[in-house]
Amino acid sequence: MIQMGRSVVALSVLLLVLAISCSAAVHPGPAPTAPAAGAGSPATRAPRALVTPAASLTPSAVLPSIAADPVPTSAATPPSAGSGACGTDFPPGDTVEWVESGGNWRSFLLHVPEGYSSARPHPVVFSFHGYGRSASAQHDYTGLWRLADRFGFILIEPEGWGSPQEWDLAGDYYYDGIDDLIFTTDILHQVETQLCVDPVRVYATGFSNGAEMASLVGCRLGDVFAAIAPVSGVEYDGDCVDRPVPVLSFQGTDDWNVFFDDAPPAMAAWAAHNGCGDTQVTTDVSASVSAQEYEGCGAAPVILYVIEGGGHTWPGAADDAGDIGGIGFTTHDIDANELMWQFFEAHPLPS
Repeated sequence: MIQMGRSVVALSVLLLVLAISCSAAVHPGPAPTAPAAGAGSPATRAPRALVTPAASLTPSAVLPSIAADPVPTSAATPPSAGSGACGTDFPPGDTVEWVESGGNWRSFLLHVPEGYSSARPHPVVFSFHGYGRSASAQHDYTGLWRLADRFGFILIEPEGWGSPQEWDLAGDYYYDGIDDLIFTTDILHQVETQLCVDPVRVYATGFSNGAEMASLVGCRLGDVFAAIAPVSGVEYDGDCVDRPVPVLSFQGTDDWNVFFDDAPPAMAAWAAHNGCGDTQVTTDVSASVSAQEYEGCGAAPVILYVIEGGGHTWPGAADDAGDIGGIGFTTHDIDANELMWQFFEAHPLPS
């Protein structure tokens, strides 16, 4: 009897162990879930504060406050002709967005203006940061987001590549496998699936290396971007679309980062591309600022604001912007933001 009792107890223990094992096999701990398609869109999360990354960070480490966020699992879809997101509500504010481009997940800052309405299409302005800077530095330095809130345009500030960060410009800066023109169009396509975008009012500006990028965008993507306004770094690529592209630029005569002497030939090349005449009309705006405009440009003007004694700076920005801004004297006789928006408003894509 004692032996039988021990056997029963042993059998009971064995059955209990087996039951626990089976339960663990059938009910494991919760497995990680894949992010839903479109995760990372500001339509599904609250806007977060901007973070200025250190210049030494690589792109994968940029914007550390959102580094742990899930990356969207679905690639951006091509836009419809009329921006398919019209009619879809979207909250105003600043968010960090991600897009897959060239096999890499890359980020950009998206500012949706106060008063945004999905019932009407909105203009879009791309603003490219300078060499060694960041999207958030461009955001803070230029203050274009304030103008966006006043006039209702969508502001996009893309993040460059490399360490320090820069833009892919063949012959100047180039990373194998990185194509920032494709990156730019990928951003636009994604935003057109999120927001109500006016496809005939898409514009580009930028500072320094970002001005060079804006120039390249106007040249190669001039059938998509209606007009450009490079600040301290206008260029002419020479392999442009046929369409004349309105160009407004700003350059200081004491810019020792991007030399002033590079600007007039670039603007002359743009004037030739746009079919302008050879004659320029110079208008004095103040004692130290003049506007040089080519004659005979028709609907695609070419205008250079010359700032006597101006440094490598954004006209109208803070005088001492530190690590986010430029170098040298900043004029306050003109405001680049105000002037470029007036220029953009006057020059949509021709119908």
